[in-house]
Parts: sequence; C-alpha cells; structure tokens
Amino acid sequence: MKKFVPFLIIPLLIGLLILLIIDNKEKVISKIMTVSTNYHYLYEDNQTIDVGFYTNNLELPINELALYDNFKLKSENSNTIVNLDLKEVNYSHDEVYLQEVYRNYIFKFVMPNLENDLKIEDAYLNFKLADEGEFELFLGSFKLIVKDDYKALNWHLAEGSKSDTNDHSISSLKIGIPSSLATNDFTIDIGLDSNAEYEINEQLLIINIPKLAYFTNNLFVLISTDSNTYYLSNTFYTKEYSLLSKASGIINIYEFS
Repeated sequence: MKKFVPFLIIPLLIGLLILLIIDNKEKVISKIMTVSTNYHYLYEDNQTIDVGFYTNNLELPINELALYDNFKLKSENSNTIVNLDLKEVNYSHDEVYLQEVYRNYIFKFVMPNLENDLKIEDAYLNFKLADEGEFELFLGSFKLIVKDDYKALNWHLAEGSKSDTNDHSISSLKIGIPSSLATNDFTIDIGLDSNAEYEINEQLLIINIPKLAYFTNNLFVLISTDSNTYYLSNTFYTKEYSLLSKASGIINIYEFS
C-alpha cells in the first residue's frame, strides 16, 4: 500500500489549492476610492464638473446612468447642499494599487446654475448606487466662481508642468498672452491663490503654484488689470495615469458588498 500514498496525496494537494484560490476570490472586498482634489471652477454653461473615482469591482456596470440616483454635493456639516445632475460616466484607465487593479472613471455633472459663488472647504459627494446602498465620498475642496463681466483671455499657449515627476500635482502654468497684456501690471487668481506669484518672459506668463496637499490639475486663471479682468477657462493640464501610486495620504477608501 505504501507505494500508492504519493498518488493519493497529489490529488488532495490539488484539491486544497483549488479551495484556497476560491476562498481568496470570495474574500476580495469591493471598494470605491477617491483622491482628495481641488475642484475649482469658473461658471460656464458648457463646462461640466468632472469628479474622478476608482473601483476594484470590474464587473459592476459603472458607466450605466441607471445605476445611480440622487447626487448631492454637500459640506461636511451639511449646511451647504447642492443637487447635481449626472450627464455621463466615462471610463478613463486602469491603475494598480496595493497589488489590486482599479478602474478609473469620471462622473460628469451638468454645471449647476448658481447666482453666487459656491465655496466648500470639505466637500462630499452623496449618491445612491443601485443594490449597493448610499455612498458619501470625500472629494476635497470645491469652488464654483460666477464670472461677472470678465473678458475671455486671448491666449495662444496653455500648459502645466511639474517640478518633480513623482509629484501628484502640477507646480507651474505657462500661458502665452498678448503683447499688450504683457506690459501691464496685474494680479492673478487661480482659485488656489488669489494673488499668485508669476513672471513674464516676453509674451510667456509663468504662474507658480504652491505645493498643495490635494491633487491639483484642473485650474482656471483670472488676470486682473486696472481696467479689466480676463479669464482662461478650466483646463486639464496633464493626464495622470499613475495617480494612486503618487497620492499616498490623500486616498479615501470606501468598502461595499
């Protein structure tokens, strides 16, 4: 009988291995994650509010609008609540975080029609997800600035750059401006800083962005002279495909069944 023992052990080991694999799959917990971000916008009719999020549940039909209901943007103490109309959900890309694959999606909301500026330092997105209950995701800082009689900036270049490729946010903006404006004194508001530091090299305006805790990539620019205020609409300056690996400490994780 001893010579048959190895032949009995091998099937048993294979069976145990299969059970372990199945058990590990069952223990995978579905998650939704956000990265704390500076969401700062100028009000424009055709501008959408774009909120990025991640999930490791690759089977959930995330981009189906019927899956969601009752979106609200709110402050931490719920003193400020704004209803949001979801326009679409777009897939962006996949990232690996802590040995798990996360799919990045973008909620695109219709710009709410407000008469006054909206500023929420600790903003949350509250909504219902079909069969999964209610979620309240931390977003970061939210500002919606209503334009008065601002004039569109006649620019010919707009790009962002980082001082270190490992940083999660841009550190400067370069904007090509008209020569007439380059000779004026002005102040610059980028939502993050109402009096941002800048320099001018011929017709190239270089705006310094302070190092910030929250992810920053989408910015508007207001340039105020003695006579006018010019604006550059919100612009996404870079596409960040590895944000999760760079955003340690500002990742917000929510588990669901």
